[in-house]
Amino acid sequence: MDLVDNAIHIALLLDEELKNAKVLNEIVSLVQKERTRRIVLHIISSSPPPLYIEKLRDTLVNNIAYTIIVKYEGANIKNMERLSSETGRPLYILR
Repeated sequence: MDLVDNAIHIALLLDEELKNAKVLNEIVSLVQKERTRRIVLHIISSSPPPLYIEKLRDTLVNNIAYTIIVKYEGANIKNMERLSSETGRPLYILR
């Protein structure tokens, strides 16, 4: 069984200010709704790797109970179209 099987796919649009509390609440809601503890975060950000991780640090640390896979998808918002077709599962979008 692959780690991304039955995972929640979330496209997270990172800007300069990430509202960690809001993102945490939405992730917890999605985990409860989907009844899974696996999350794939598809990061869309103008900050290159590894700089975008600094913005995500609190979100990742506060969700240690979940399996979280972080994938950097670049800065182009058009990547969401490709993501939605590749995942084969619903793609949730958070800002």
